[in-house]
Amino acid sequence: PVTDATSLLFRKEYVEGEYNHALKKWEGQTEVAWQGYLICNHAIIDPGAAWKEAQGVKSYELDAGLSLSQMLFWIATRDGASESIDVLSNDNAAGSSTDGSGTCAE
Repeated sequence: PVTDATSLLFRKEYVEGEYNHALKKWEGQTEVAWQGYLICNHAIIDPGAAWKEAQGVKSYELDAGLSLSQMLFWIATRDGASESIDVLSNDNAAGSSTDGSGTCAE
């Protein structure tokens, strides 16, 4: 599972090397159940890109140790996330229930 302790175990410098030299090539090629963990790992170095990747994930397809809400929370709380994620944009998710202004769409 991805928890607060994960950020203590996986430092940004380590994840940059791991992601760029080993994990990046597996994007979109792993079992869907494991994609959530790769996205969470990516969020440590690029929360904006990870947020976009997470939009196509369905919680029931993830590994039993991770949910979509947990994954989105993890991404949104990484350093730099507030500058790189627009949670109110309709471009973030298909079927979004907001009209882009933060209010519910009719």
